[in-house]
Amino acid sequence: TGVQQESIQFATERPVVFYASHNFENIKKIKASEVENVWELEERVLNQVTEDENCQVAVNSKVSSIKQNDIEYTILSESGDVLYFVADVADKNISTATGNLYKVTISGSKAGKAKKYDEGVYARNLDFVGKAGVLYYKNVAEVTYTMQGELYVNKKCVDNNVKLGTAVCYSDVDDDTVFYLTNWRYQESMGTLKKAKDGKAVEIRKSAHAFYSMKKGEVLFIADYDVEMFAGNLYRHTGRKTKKIDTKVIAIMQNK
Repeated sequence: TGVQQESIQFATERPVVFYASHNFENIKKIKASEVENVWELEERVLNQVTEDENCQVAVNSKVSSIKQNDIEYTILSESGDVLYFVADVADKNISTATGNLYKVTISGSKAGKAKKYDEGVYARNLDFVGKAGVLYYKNVAEVTYTMQGELYVNKKCVDNNVKLGTAVCYSDVDDDTVFYLTNWRYQESMGTLKKAKDGKAVEIRKSAHAFYSMKKGEVLFIADYDVEMFAGNLYRHTGRKTKKIDTKVIAIMQNK
């Protein structure tokens, strides 16, 4: 009971579900005379609910509890074998929220014990690399209206000044390569498009606006962006060379 709908995550390859639930019967009564306004009341209720949160993994009909408080952000692999989450977050401010990254291995019908994977991890924007690897950010800060930070892949720092949320690994295309944008220039709406594999970063284009991976080793991207026309040139990078495909392109229509 008390399952949070927004917390539910499903694996696609086998019947594994992650979810968070609450026991609302344990919430203590709050006297109206003890609070100054409705916002303080809401905060105190939410704090009680968070403290009583119970995160669980269900495999078929067997349920395992995750013995960790204050879980902030989770990702469950499509195979249902691995769960990552950030917890122990002291500051909930969206621009500075950091905590410890944990890894849970799900074997058979049972979730293992949560093991600390790394520290000082930004509490958002986790993603998988391959079947069990993970990418995340550290030391995130605002740079000219843009959130940027250090990009980590499997505990290794791949690059810095990476635009938050741009790092992506298309597992169905190439489960080892991570594409991302760094050194984002807000007024030009462009940055440097790079790819990283095995901890090594390679620059593709300095003036990239947006990108989309097509198949292994290839990526489409818009560069030479005109902020007044809201358009740029479309290029195709094959891994060895880059070829212009079209001009005055507004966006790349993704089919995923």
